[in-house]
Amino acid sequence: MAEQFAFQNPRRCRRLVLVATATGALMVPGQPRVLAKMLTGRRFTDPDHVAAIAGQIYGGTARNRDQDIAALFAAQLHDGSTIGYLHQLLAGAVWTSLPMLPAIRQPTLIVAGTDDPIVPIINAHILHRLLPMPPCTCTTADISNRSPTPVDSPRRSTPSSANPNNDDDISNDRGGVQGPRPIERILR
Repeated sequence: MAEQFAFQNPRRCRRLVLVATATGALMVPGQPRVLAKMLTGRRFTDPDHVAAIAGQIYGGTARNRDQDIAALFAAQLHDGSTIGYLHQLLAGAVWTSLPMLPAIRQPTLIVAGTDDPIVPIINAHILHRLLPMPPCTCTTADISNRSPTPVDSPRRSTPSSANPNNDDDISNDRGGVQGPRPIERILR
């Protein structure tokens, strides 16, 4: 939906950051067994259930952090509603950003994980190809996992902006995070 906001409000939205996202209904889908687990809202109401399936849904380090995931979701049990979740599923089933992507002129950062069972990385490549910005302003940070929330593990899920042309790992303590790189280098 960030693409929709950027398209409709170019004066209010000067930059666009797309994290673990795709084009909506017309995307390359994740694994069917993973998507089936997301159809139920049980993962928002039962911390033990989400701990059991978190690794399969979120990938990466979530495979080994089931207790952390359970604690995170337990703290958020009352943050959403069933009707809100159903509206979110409906929007994802009928909305797409494909027609508007070529008209988005804001500099865009695309952050995508290579181990993301929900949104395969090919979706980041599609977004990049359809956005009209030159490759130097449309970049991606290659993260090795999909955190349930970026603030859950900010050191692991936030790319460094200190050296935007760095092709090497930022440091060995960053959990496999690499600095922003032009997406063409990832495609090779």
